[in-house]
Amino acid sequence: SDVCSSDLTFLKIGVHMAVSIRDVAKATGVSVSTVSRALNGYSDVNKETQQKIQKTAKALGYQRSEERR
Repeated sequence: SDVCSSDLTFLKIGVHMAVSIRDVAKATGVSVSTVSRALNGYSDVNKETQQKIQKTAKALGYQRSEERR
């Protein structure tokens, strides 16, 4: 399923903070490990799951820690 605005509500509370890998995991309903593996291109992550994670990460504005610097 697609990311909807209600999935992003928890990020609108308080100060704007950097989106973490945990936030992406929570929004997609998978483990932090799965998000990490999907974003790093490991082939053992289901293609559909990988696409969902990438789409969600983009929608949330996730940036890898080295990209934030």
